[in-house]
Amino acid sequence: MIELKIRKDNIFYLVLGMVLSGIICVSASSLLASNISYSNSNTSAKNVEEALNELYAKNNCDVSTTILSYDYTGYSQVYSPGCSGYFKLETWGAQGGTYNSTYYGGYGSYSTGIFYLVKDKKYFINVGGSTTTTSGGYNGGGGAINSDSRGSAFGGGGATSIATVDSLLKNLSSNQDSILIVAGGGGGAANFSGEYTYAGSAGGYLGVSASGMYPRCGTGGSQSAAGMANGTSVSAGGFGYGGTGTGSYSSAGGGGGYYGGGGGNTYPGAGSAAGGGGSGYIGDLESSSVFTKHMTCYNCQTSTDSSTMTNTTTNVSSTATADYAKSGNGYARITYLGTTLN
Repeated sequence: MIELKIRKDNIFYLVLGMVLSGIICVSASSLLASNISYSNSNTSAKNVEEALNELYAKNNCDVSTTILSYDYTGYSQVYSPGCSGYFKLETWGAQGGTYNSTYYGGYGSYSTGIFYLVKDKKYFINVGGSTTTTSGGYNGGGGAINSDSRGSAFGGGGATSIATVDSLLKNLSSNQDSILIVAGGGGGAANFSGEYTYAGSAGGYLGVSASGMYPRCGTGGSQSAAGMANGTSVSAGGFGYGGTGTGSYSSAGGGGGYYGGGGGNTYPGAGSAAGGGGSGYIGDLESSSVFTKHMTCYNCQTSTDSSTMTNTTTNVSSTATADYAKSGNGYARITYLGTTLN
C-alpha cells in the first residue's frame, strides 16, 4: 500500500506499506494550494515521482480514449493503456447463422467485470464474427454441413474474448490464465425439407442447448466441458471452439465460447440438427461496491455464484447494449474507471 500526502507547505510524504521507515521530502514550489490525501493498495510506485505520476494517472489517459469500442474485424486487435488503473470490460459474443426469422441462429451472450490493467501492457481483443454460410464465425464458431441439396445449415457464431496473449481463444487451452473475459457465440440454425430445429443461444456459465423434433441437436458448453450432439461425441466442441455439424443431411455448427457448443449430428430419418451455444467466462474479474461482475444471456440458466454470476434475458439488440443478448457480430468495450476501486 502507498500513501501520498501533499500539504500546503509544499512537502510530500511517501509511506510504503504500513511501516514508516523514513520520510522522503521534496519541494513542490507552490504547486498546490490545498491538502491532498491519496492511497492505493495496488500501487507499483517506488518513489515520489512514480507516486505523483500514479496520482495524476487519469491525466495520462486521453479523455477521448477512456472509453474504447471494438467492432468485429476478423483479426486480433490490441489495446495498451496509457495509465494503470481499473477498467470495466464488456464483451458480446456473435450470433450463429440464421435460416429465417423463425429459425434463427442462437444469440451471442454478454459478459462484464472489472480488471486492473497495467500501463503500456498489451491486451488483445478478438471480437466474434457471425456467419451466413456453413463456415463458422471468427473466434471459434463451428462449421456446418449440408450433405443433401434439400437442406440448409449454418455455422456457429464466434466468441468475443480479451486476453494478455495474442491468440484465438481455442489456442489458449494450455494458457487459460491469460484469459480475462469471454462472451459466448450462438449455435447455427438448420433445416431439411421444411423440418426445423431451434439453435441454442450462448450462455453465461452454461450455453443453451439446441432443440427440436430430432434428438441429435448440439448441447451447450459449460465452464469445464464442451457441448456435444446430444450425447454423441462426433460433433463435440472444445475449449474455445464449437463443434462441427456432421451426419447425413443438414447439421449446424456450435457456437464458440470458453467451452464451445456442440454441433448437430443427423442420421438417416432425421434431417436437421441445430448447434448449441458456447459458454462465457468472468472468473478472474472483480466487482466493486456499486457493480457486480456477471454474464447475461438469452433464455439461459442462471447462476448466483460470484465466479459464474449469470442472469437471463429476452432482450436482444444488434447494437451492443449492456445486459442484452447480441444479434449479428460480436462487440467489445473497455472503460477506464480510475486508479482506485469504489
